Amino acid sequence: MSQYKIYHVLGLMSGSSLDGLDIAHCMFQVAADGKFAINDWEIVNGTTIPYSEDWQDRLKELPDGSALDLAKADGQFGKYMGELVNEYVTESGELFDFIASHGHTIFHYPQDGFTTQIGNGAAIAAITGLDTICDFRSVDIALGGQGAPVVGIADKHLFSSYELLLNLGGICNLTKQYSKDHFSFDISVCNQVLNAVSEKLGKPYDNRGQFARSGRPIKQILNQINLLPFFKQSAPKSLDNQWVANNLTKPFVESYLEPEDLLATAVEHIAFQIYNAVKATQEEDYFKTPKMMITGGGAFNDFLVDRIKFHCQDLCEVVLPEENIIKYKEALLMGLMGVMRLLEVPNCIPNFTGASAANVGGTIYKGHSKHQ
Repeated sequence: MSQYKIYHVLGLMSGSSLDGLDIAHCMFQVAADGKFAINDWEIVNGTTIPYSEDWQDRLKELPDGSALDLAKADGQFGKYMGELVNEYVTESGELFDFIASHGHTIFHYPQDGFTTQIGNGAAIAAITGLDTICDFRSVDIALGGQGAPVVGIADKHLFSSYELLLNLGGICNLTKQYSKDHFSFDISVCNQVLNAVSEKLGKPYDNRGQFARSGRPIKQILNQINLLPFFKQSAPKSLDNQWVANNLTKPFVESYLEPEDLLATAVEHIAFQIYNAVKATQEEDYFKTPKMMITGGGAFNDFLVDRIKFHCQDLCEVVLPEENIIKYKEALLMGLMGVMRLLEVPNCIPNFTGASAANVGGTIYKGHSKHQ
């Protein structure tokens, strides 16, 4: 009889779209009799807790702040996250083995050898009483990798039935996992720009893409953005939030053109770059039509999904999974990476990040078992 161990994990994800903290209760049944394998898994429950207006503003402004601002925010944001977790744990009444937290990315410069995610793990552990694992990217960066995207590890272990996996978060990324090569890479901006333009209309986001659907793409902006050198680079590659803000979001936010047209333009850019990314994964000797699963907040933008389907109709079959996976896949990823860190199984892979070696990322801060 096979042996296994069950982990109940709280996965935390703070994305660049700034919509709030994703908290997912994830269950993993892990083989305990040899080679690492996930026998079963489930997103038991999940929620997104919107950030206060103060924290939204601070997170937006931190890349231009001082070193003191950054250090202070790291500790205070960790405390804030811990308080939100405590509220969730109290309401759920469940017991958890540990927390796995991505933190919130402020800087990501792998070419310069560093990445910075705030949300101090020691503060989270102290406030919640739960062991907390965080800082999953730094070892990979030290080994010459991009430290991103790390989502490929979840795609490999949890979603192996899909050949392509597209995540539409603040930034969109793609995993290819069939035939000759398996790799992941960032494609372009996504919800960061859509949400920023929606604010011109007094809305936090474009619900179902209704505003974008009523607009018309502006060819001049499309041509300008699509010529950026990043889009010619080969994988593995990743995007820094500040680069995205300056080069992709800024032209839209500073434009005086109609917001509906700007949204239509952003959607067309995203869908076209996704088409280019999917096309780059195609192999002439692969005769099966790849299935591409779409997750992330952008999967609820009907117009964006329609444009992706239009562009990619001859390349792949687009599939939308159940709502919990769409919403909490990245928090689920954090939970999985935390389990792998505990078991000392590599959770960052060279095919996905470009590092010189597979590595075990994550720093563990011990809690004092208040909720265990």
